Amino acid sequence: MAAEKEGGIVKKGHEEGLKLAVALLKKFELPEGLLPLANVVEVGYVESTGYMWIVQQNKVEHEFKMISKLVSYDTEINGYVDKMKIKKLRGVKAKELMLWPPMAAEMASEKEGGIVKKGHEEGLKLAVSLLKKFELPEGLLPLANVIEVGHVESTGYVWIVQQTKVEHLFKMIGKLVRYDTEISAYIEKKKIKKLKGVKAKELMLWPAVSEATVDDPPTGKIHLKGLAGISKTFPVEAFAAAQ
Repeated sequence: MAAEKEGGIVKKGHEEGLKLAVALLKKFELPEGLLPLANVVEVGYVESTGYMWIVQQNKVEHEFKMISKLVSYDTEINGYVDKMKIKKLRGVKAKELMLWPPMAAEMASEKEGGIVKKGHEEGLKLAVSLLKKFELPEGLLPLANVIEVGHVESTGYVWIVQQTKVEHLFKMIGKLVRYDTEISAYIEKKKIKKLKGVKAKELMLWPAVSEATVDDPPTGKIHLKGLAGISKTFPVEAFAAAQ
C-alpha cells in the first residue's frame, strides 16, 4: 500500500483533506456528495496512477435519501479514480437487509448468471435484440466500438461496455445525448429503469437520464426522466434506428 502512495499529493487535517477529496470528485465529474466524510485525518492522490486514499477518525454511515440506500464508509477508504469512475474501491459498503456487501462486489453480483456477448458485432446484436424484445426504439443506444454487452434475464439487468464515449444528436428533437464507456440499467417491457451512464445536454449542463418509458398502450411517445425527477416527452420515432 505504501508503494501505491509513492509520489502522491497529501493533505492533512479535515478542512484541507476534504477540500482535496471534493476537488477530485469535481475534476473527474463524480457526484460531490459521493464521499460524505467526517473528521478527516488525511487525503492523498497519485496523479500518474489515479490512486486515491482517505483516512478519517471514525466510520461514517450515511443515508442517500433519494434512493433509500444506507452506505458505510470505513476509517480507511481507497480506490483508483478516473473520469466518471472509481475503480477497485475499498472501505465502502452498502446495506442490503442485514448485510453490508462491499459496493464493488454488489455491482459484480448484479451480472451473475448473465448472457454476455463480446466484441462490437455480437455485442451490438444483443443490445438491439433487447430493445426489440422489450418494445423500445432500436436507435435508443447508438453505440460505437462495443467491448461487451450482457443481460441477466431473471432481473432484467443489462450492461454495456464500449471503448469510447459517444455523443449522438437526435436530429428530430435537436437533443444531444452522451453515452459513457459503461452503461447499465434494468430493462422491462417499454421501460429502462435505473439507467446509468447516459446524459442529455440541457444548455451547458449534462444532467443524467435515469429512466426511459414508452407509453403502453402506444401513443407514439417516449418519456425520459432525470435523476432530479424532471421528465421530458418526445416522439418515439426520434429514436428510430435511422436517427
